Amino acid sequence: ISDEEEIMKLTYFGGIEHKLRKEVWPYLLGHYKVGLTEDERQMIDKASEKSFRRILDEWQACEAYLLSKEKAKDDVFMDQDNDTSSLESKEANGVNNDLCQEADEVDERSFGKFDPYSDCYSSISIDTLDRSEVDSAFGSADNKSNGISSNENRDNTMICKGDGLMKKMKLIRKASSSFERNSVSSNSSFNSEVLEIFSSNLHRIDKDVMRCDRNYWYFMVNGQQNNLQKLRNIMCSFVWEHLDIGYVQGMCDLAAPLLVIFDDEPLTYSCFCFLMNRMASNFPHGGGMDTHFANMRSLIQILDSEMFDLMHQNGDYTHFYFCYRWFLLDFKRELVYDDIFSVWECIWAARYCVSEHFVLFIALALVENYRYIILDNNMDFTDIIKFFNEMAERHDMNTVLNEARSLVAKVQNLIDTKY
Repeated sequence: ISDEEEIMKLTYFGGIEHKLRKEVWPYLLGHYKVGLTEDERQMIDKASEKSFRRILDEWQACEAYLLSKEKAKDDVFMDQDNDTSSLESKEANGVNNDLCQEADEVDERSFGKFDPYSDCYSSISIDTLDRSEVDSAFGSADNKSNGISSNENRDNTMICKGDGLMKKMKLIRKASSSFERNSVSSNSSFNSEVLEIFSSNLHRIDKDVMRCDRNYWYFMVNGQQNNLQKLRNIMCSFVWEHLDIGYVQGMCDLAAPLLVIFDDEPLTYSCFCFLMNRMASNFPHGGGMDTHFANMRSLIQILDSEMFDLMHQNGDYTHFYFCYRWFLLDFKRELVYDDIFSVWECIWAARYCVSEHFVLFIALALVENYRYIILDNNMDFTDIIKFFNEMAERHDMNTVLNEARSLVAKVQNLIDTKY
C-alpha cells in the first residue's frame, strides 16, 4: 500500500472486502504507516508482540499475587471455621459423654451391664456457616457536564506513549523492575496502590468480558479455543498500561470486533490502543461527549429545523442524550457485526479524506432516516429512546451511510457558499 489518499477514498466510498480487512485495518488505525516495506512491517509486528508479552507477564504476575493473597485469607478463614467447629464438637462430645455416663449408670442399675450399641453414641452433626463472596459494586458515571470541552481538555485525555505515559504511571506505580509471570513471592514488586486499583479493574473486566457478544460465533466457547480469554488478556493489558484511565464499561465492545478481524492478540492490542486515542475522550473521564451533543444540536438546527423544533417542543431533548450509546461505541450496539465492520472502516477513512467528525453525520443520518416516523408520531424523549432501542440491529446501514455522505457534502456546500 503506497497511495494513502487513494486507499482512504476507496474505503470511505466503497468499503473493504472482508478478506482484506486484516491487511488494511492496521493502516486505517495507525499501526502501520503507508509506504512501509514488508521488512519494516515485520519489525513493527515483532516489537508489538514483544511489548504485549511483557505487559502480559507483568499483569498476570500481579493477578497471581492477588489470587495468592486471597487464597491465604480463605485459608485463614477456613482454619478459623475448623477451630470453631472443633471447639463446638468438643463441647458437644462433652455433653454427649455426660449423657452416656448417666445412661451407663441407669443401665448398670437396671441390667447390670453396659450396652455398646446404646443410642447415646450416635454422632451429633454440627452445621457450618456458609460464606458467600460479595462482589464489589461499581457505579457507571454519567457525563453530566453542560459545558463544551475545549480541544486542550480533550487532548489531555488522549492515550499517550513514551514520556507522557511514564510520568502518569509513576504517580501510581513503582518505578523500576520488570516482573516475571510466576515470581509472585516478591511482594516488594507491587505497590499497594497498584494492587488495589488493578484488582478493582479486574472485577469490572471479568464482568464485562463474560457478557460481551456471547451470541456471536467467534465468542462462543468452542472446545479448547476460548476467544473470550483473548479479549480479557487485551483488556487487562490495556488497563495495566493505563491505570490512570482504568477500565470503563463498553471498552470490550470496542476491542471485540478488532479481535474478530485480526484473531491475533498483540495486533489487536496495538490497534485497540490507537483506536482509544480517538475514543477515550468519549468515556466519562473525557469531555468529548459534550462536544458531540453540541455539534449535533448545531447540525440539526441548520439542516432540519422542523425536526429541531419538534425536539425542542416535546420536552426539549435537543441535549441529544439518546445518542450517548451511539457516540460511546461508534454505533456498535446498534448494528449487526457485518455492518459494524463497514461503518467503522468508513469512520476511520473519513478522518483522512473528509472529516474527523463523520460519526456526527452517521448519527444525523440515523435520525433523518426515520424522520417522518418521528414527526408523524410526535415523539418525545422517551418515545425516541424506545424507538431506537427497538430498531437496534435492524437498520439498513448502506442507506444510512449513503445519507451520511450526502449530509457531509451538503454541509461542505453550505460552507463553500458562505465563504
